[in-house]
Amino acid sequence: MAAVLLLVAARYGTHRADAAGVPVGELLLLGLGATAAVAGHAALQWWGAWRCGVVLRPRRGWREPTLVAVIRRAGHALAQAGLLAAQTLTLLAVASTVAGGAVALQIALNFYFLPIALIATPVGLATLPRLSRLHRDGDSDGFSDALVRGLMLALFVVTPAALGYVVVADAVAHVIGVGGLATPSGYAMIAGALAALAIGLVGHTVFFIATQASYAAGHTRDPLRSMALQTTLCLALCVCALLLARPGRLPSLVGGAYAVGSLVGGAHLLYRTVGGSRAILRRLGASWARVLGATILMALPARLVLSLVHDATPGRAGWVLALVASAATGLAVYLGLQLMLRSRELVWLRSGMHAVPATPKEAPA
Repeated sequence: MAAVLLLVAARYGTHRADAAGVPVGELLLLGLGATAAVAGHAALQWWGAWRCGVVLRPRRGWREPTLVAVIRRAGHALAQAGLLAAQTLTLLAVASTVAGGAVALQIALNFYFLPIALIATPVGLATLPRLSRLHRDGDSDGFSDALVRGLMLALFVVTPAALGYVVVADAVAHVIGVGGLATPSGYAMIAGALAALAIGLVGHTVFFIATQASYAAGHTRDPLRSMALQTTLCLALCVCALLLARPGRLPSLVGGAYAVGSLVGGAHLLYRTVGGSRAILRRLGASWARVLGATILMALPARLVLSLVHDATPGRAGWVLALVASAATGLAVYLGLQLMLRSRELVWLRSGMHAVPATPKEAPA
């Protein structure tokens, strides 16, 4: 998809002010290119399944009992996804009441979902099969331990990413903001929305991994209930922001509404998933407190470097250099602190990267 967009920009340019004169070729390249990208992605998944010995062929009638049962239970997941989409739609609708607000919020959302896609989703999906096996075998202690490890590993990376966004939000806004958003008010909307949304990254991560644990245990209604709570709170806060706030602050306030909803929804689902176990919650709390402490210590030098570099090199180039230098400083400080603390999560990451992959089974001809 990214390659298609870059090709369109290179072939047709990006500075068209009026959409009425869009060439047919540009529309075809966008539509057919995007479709080809999706088809290529699906083909890659099919090939990966074939390498594992699973040949997927379309057939009439899904009469496999196990598949029918899974589809029936997927209704709760579909409703949960619908509530999540309703929140995003509401955020954009409220932000669109301000000139440029929807675009600023969409930019912030793109950065927000990046750590979710790179960290929370892989960890959650990798944990799901193990949790399912442990639940099937009746190993409750092993189930709890696997869940805690998955959460700790994800939060080990997501927490510094969340606070890092808050630290560099202004720099990101000045680097990304172009056109009508390349103004003080535009930069403020992007930075405010990103900083507000970033607070909810921890809650979103907890919610996603706890959802996988709930699915592994066959409790498909619990994530839906927590998502309903999250959606209700988010929408209520969005309405309050729309009625009471100044227009220029709407993108940041609706971003904050989403973040608060994510934190509450994640905490609610985690509590239900672990059955209110104080031992598990204390274990998670102690681990996350250590990560949060290192993250706060990381933020101070990162912010200092950001200010010093930008002051020395004004303009957009200065913001780019400041952003890179701040991120590198924060990463170095955070990893150094975790090495000093002999963090278990860092050991898990290093062992995972150095693990020898199993030899794949030869796929049938």
